[in-house]
Amino acid sequence: MLVEVDRAVTAPGPERTAPPLRRDVEGLRVVAILMVVVHHIWTGRVSGGVDVFLMISGFFVVGALLRRTRDDRPLVLPRYFRRIGLSLLPAALLVLLAVGIGTRLLLARTRWESVAEQSLASLFYGQNWWLRASGMDYAAADETSSPLQHFWSLSVQGQLFVAVPIVLALLVWAMRRATPRVRYRTFAGVVVAATLASFVYAQVLVVESQEEAYYDTFARAWEYLAGGVVALALPYLRMGERTRTVIGWAGLVAILTCAVFVDGGEQFPGWPTLWPLLGAAALLVSGAEPTRAGPDRLLGSRWVSPGGRYAYGLYLWHWPILVFAASDIRDPSMGGLQRFGVLAASLVVAFVATRYVEMPLKRLRDPRPVPADAADATDAAEPAPPSPRRRTGRVPVPQAAVVCVAALLVVGGSVQWLVDSSRRGPYVAPQDPVTYPGAAALTEAATVPEEVEIVPTVYAASTDASSAWSTGCVTDYGDPSVIRCTFGDESSDRVLALVGGSTSDSFLPPLEMVAAERGIRVDTYLKVACPFYVLDPRDQQLSSAAVSASCQEWNTAVLDRLVQDQPDFAVTSGTRRDKLTDFPGDFIPWGYVEAWSRLDEGGVPMIGIRNVPAFPFDPPQCVDVHGVEGCAVERDQLVGSDDVLADPRLPDSVEFIDLTDHMCTDTTCPPVVGNVLVYRDKGHITATFARTLADGLDEQLGAATGWW
Repeated sequence: MLVEVDRAVTAPGPERTAPPLRRDVEGLRVVAILMVVVHHIWTGRVSGGVDVFLMISGFFVVGALLRRTRDDRPLVLPRYFRRIGLSLLPAALLVLLAVGIGTRLLLARTRWESVAEQSLASLFYGQNWWLRASGMDYAAADETSSPLQHFWSLSVQGQLFVAVPIVLALLVWAMRRATPRVRYRTFAGVVVAATLASFVYAQVLVVESQEEAYYDTFARAWEYLAGGVVALALPYLRMGERTRTVIGWAGLVAILTCAVFVDGGEQFPGWPTLWPLLGAAALLVSGAEPTRAGPDRLLGSRWVSPGGRYAYGLYLWHWPILVFAASDIRDPSMGGLQRFGVLAASLVVAFVATRYVEMPLKRLRDPRPVPADAADATDAAEPAPPSPRRRTGRVPVPQAAVVCVAALLVVGGSVQWLVDSSRRGPYVAPQDPVTYPGAAALTEAATVPEEVEIVPTVYAASTDASSAWSTGCVTDYGDPSVIRCTFGDESSDRVLALVGGSTSDSFLPPLEMVAAERGIRVDTYLKVACPFYVLDPRDQQLSSAAVSASCQEWNTAVLDRLVQDQPDFAVTSGTRRDKLTDFPGDFIPWGYVEAWSRLDEGGVPMIGIRNVPAFPFDPPQCVDVHGVEGCAVERDQLVGSDDVLADPRLPDSVEFIDLTDHMCTDTTCPPVVGNVLVYRDKGHITATFARTLADGLDEQLGAATGWW
């Protein structure tokens, strides 16, 4: 993946040049991708390498586009898009085909539909939007990770590869009567303005919802465009060799230490992203001219720089290999030797795929020569490897045919999986409590018929949620508006307010049943990934969604609304699982205590329902692969001490409901109870099983409220 560029970016002004090939930047590509791979395999943290890679791409591509504008050379968009497609697609298609085969052989059938959807999204460079729409945040590789999650950055890059030249072409057309100098300065100004606008947008969106910002193309555009800004500024920067040497080494240290000092998974693409990007900018400036002791000597050496042609392949292959290696549902953990094996396999597969598949495919060229001025900006993005033949101006039939066949295989296989999934039909909850007693099998010793298919099926589990979702009663990510819905007896004077996030919503199905039986009105105040709490700096275990500005704004509004409406009791999921320790159990965050105390001061007593025991793996996937018996977990590995419910920090008015005994025996917590699948993922129960908790909830709710 050697990068051929024009002599350094020059604007009307200082006449400065740079070597035609920035081998130090190829070395920087190697460092950036190795940082990504190493941290994915060993730490699960964001290294900043992807952000550096985006900036390098912008440095070359936007820089090349600027030079074409300055020199009044036409940009032929059809040729540009053909070349960019044939530069990026062959390697990506090979990975998509391999992931499809690996999914079929190694992953649970419950994941095939998701992989099919993501294959199509990745093929058309929309994976980042698919992940954002699915509400997925960045996570380390485990048994639930998507083998195509890493295509989000390639999708962002591909979208920018398309959008920026189109904007340039429109500007050139609109200013066709202007001089090249004016057009150049206008485009340069647009690049700078767009960079600043994207940066501001990213800061705002990170505060509102960092999970959405992480995958948002425009929130990431400033990283790519910043490379173009560096290309613009480079001709005007005059520094001595000693200064460039110092800032170069400082930049390399910043890139290498990013994951140590910055939690990119929780903060990018906010302003902390400047840490790796300023480091990359320093290296680009430092190596503009050769130094005697700078990092360009190391990065441009014959031991580092040639690896740049394999960097793209290494990024593509390392993540699926890592995910497949961690695909054991019951024990996704990997030892040190296995992690080194993943790294070695990634290096070997990337080398073989690049050297013996991608490069030969790129050499399938039309023998007719191309005019000397036909090169375009894609030479700066992902050019073809050296070939004895000259490049051409049209898509060669053999190469295009191979790419089209591979794309058709990806599309055909994905569509087939999606069609098979749709034939399963919608899930309908069973009405027979004898065949499907659920929790009653533990608490009432009900007879459980054998040889009966469990409900919901492992395929339908993820969609078996409460009616609040289908009725639009849940506030989405980034939205602070309060939605109140009413269930049960709407005319009743007895009012319960169910408030919180998805764990609170899990208890709505049995609460509806109790409300209908006892004549109670249930008002819901629910928001995705937003527990009922007040932000407290002493809490370190909550997700970025829980501490987001929209979640806090929503909680403030809900607190005011509850104090104003004065329900008889507010009900919420009262505990969380401790993610920072190895011992099992749950805890009550300080923010919960503060929210409940404020509600108590407002005259509304609180009822907390103890959170369900969270599994260390995905139960539906495990049942699909290992069966029911193979997926039970010892109770003492999931359930901690009951002392957590007697927390002295809580107001005296707080009452607790604990339904753990309705889900676990004295010794184990099974994934299926009474022929009903308990969990739809690691920490949320299915609505079907939740309804079988109605009797237990009725008994404890009566004691907590004193109503019966």
